[in-house]
Amino acid sequence: MNIVISGASGLVGTALQERLRAEGHSVTNLVRKAPSNAN
Repeated sequence: MNIVISGASGLVGTALQERLRAEGHSVTNLVRKAPSNAN
């Protein structure tokens, strides 16, 4: 399933996206700016 998460760089959003990806979902994150620890 394709899922879009708003506020994905926060504590809850980060945990949610990791869980959804682990379950095989395709996740797109919506954030205001790139997190400071982005690779």
